[in-house]
Amino acid sequence: MSQQDDQRPKSLGTPQPLTEPQRQLLERFFMVNTIQRRVVQQLEDVLGPLAPYQQQRLFFHDVTGLIHFRRNFLETVGHFLKGQVDLTYQLTFIEYGSHRRRAYPAQHLSQIDYRQMGRGTIVETLNYQRLGCKIQRTYAVEGHHLYWEKNQIWCQGQATAWVDGLMALQQLLTPHTVWLQQGFLTINDYT
Repeated sequence: MSQQDDQRPKSLGTPQPLTEPQRQLLERFFMVNTIQRRVVQQLEDVLGPLAPYQQQRLFFHDVTGLIHFRRNFLETVGHFLKGQVDLTYQLTFIEYGSHRRRAYPAQHLSQIDYRQMGRGTIVETLNYQRLGCKIQRTYAVEGHHLYWEKNQIWCQGQATAWVDGLMALQQLLTPHTVWLQQGFLTINDYT
């Protein structure tokens, strides 16, 4: 039994005063929480609200955030696209220094250990095979944190400007996706 197990209340039914070790742990929590709020305020003073940066997937705390986002996408919107347009996904980690590549298709995302991705580059690839479109999003990995670097799109094997490529993908996807036809989702939701 760990020391933490010893600090857990025996019963939640009758309130008990916190023990000294529990109070000390809470003090540490309050201190870290206060520091986090101050840093978030400093960031927002410089960048403005963080929500748009997060919504545009410009950074992730670590690869688990990206994996969570992609698994949700692949299990919802992507699930319907697999059969319709033969959508595939792959995440590739290129390690800094050794340039060793590790590639993970969608079904192996749960096997990724974020601790093994400390510094390097992550390239995620969405391939709409039947439509002839491929999207790549590249992130720099520094200290396990992901920072977006660039988006690329290819249509019919040709590198295409991002907005032009999205417009072409939207035209190709619309007949296959009720959500896009009805305006429930935008083309960015498919990238």
